[in-house]
Amino acid sequence: MKYPGAAAVILVLLALAGSAAPAQEQDFESILRFEGGGATLIGWGGGPAETMHFDSMIVHGGRGAVRLERESGCSGTFSALTKKLPIDFDGKWLELRGFLRSEGVAGFAGLWMREDGPNGMLQFDNMQSRGVHGTTG
Repeated sequence: MKYPGAAAVILVLLALAGSAAPAQEQDFESILRFEGGGATLIGWGGGPAETMHFDSMIVHGGRGAVRLERESGCSGTFSALTKKLPIDFDGKWLELRGFLRSEGVAGFAGLWMREDGPNGMLQFDNMQSRGVHGTTG
């Protein structure tokens, strides 16, 4: 992941754990896997599209991962990989867990999570104040 500008932001959403309402409990592990859609990342959003790549060579678990790669000519100021989970939440906490590697990040890379309610955004965290920089394993 390379980007010369200090405004580079590379965000990856990998896993979500929490307490969903019993009627809507789902197998989040299978929903959040990347290999379900193959190289096209079916079910995942984000972009810009030219920065999102399915990776079957460098993975943490399963058969796939996502690589966000920005070059100086990429559109926009950041790349993001997103997954919307429409659940009713009746707990007191949500926990985001993920695995993130970086290579040559000039801005920051991080996981992000946003919780929306009936009237819009309730919580948001993108790790900007504690993001990953440079190259990490």
